[in-house]
Amino acid sequence: MNDSYSFEELYTQYRPLIFNFFVSKSLPLDVCDDLTQDLFLNLFKSASTFEGRCKVSSYLYLCAKNLYFEFLRNKRNQFHNKCNVPLEKISHPVMCRNAESVLIGKEEVKCIEILISQLEEEEQELIHARLDKYPLQWIALREGVKETSLKTRLHRTRQKLKRDFTSLMGGES
Repeated sequence: MNDSYSFEELYTQYRPLIFNFFVSKSLPLDVCDDLTQDLFLNLFKSASTFEGRCKVSSYLYLCAKNLYFEFLRNKRNQFHNKCNVPLEKISHPVMCRNAESVLIGKEEVKCIEILISQLEEEEQELIHARLDKYPLQWIALREGVKETSLKTRLHRTRQKLKRDFTSLMGGES
């Protein structure tokens, strides 16, 4: 880092922005805090590699984005390692009267988590926001799109998950 910033000044000024970046990705607050701490620890360790060809804020945002993607990759790998149940032992979901409630076994949940982790980043964020019960209006505002466009994206993402899940379970797609 250049000499005009001390590490303490950087931390004080940019910590809230970096933390909010991770919060905007619908991560739990404790994970956001851990990732923020990791970013600044990595920054402290590798401060000499910053060449000053861009703004400090841009550099920190890029570091945060890379750390977020690394977190997703690690999370996806953890799910892959946990989902080692033979497919023939996984029962098919049982639908309830309420379309939103689906009773499924733990193995199916693991496999659905894997399928979600394999979606594009924007699709993952959309699914997680809906699973966290954020209203469509709020998500549309956050994404900067019309609610009808958001509903279409959500429908297509759900269809993709349904198709992949059916295929994974050995059914026809």
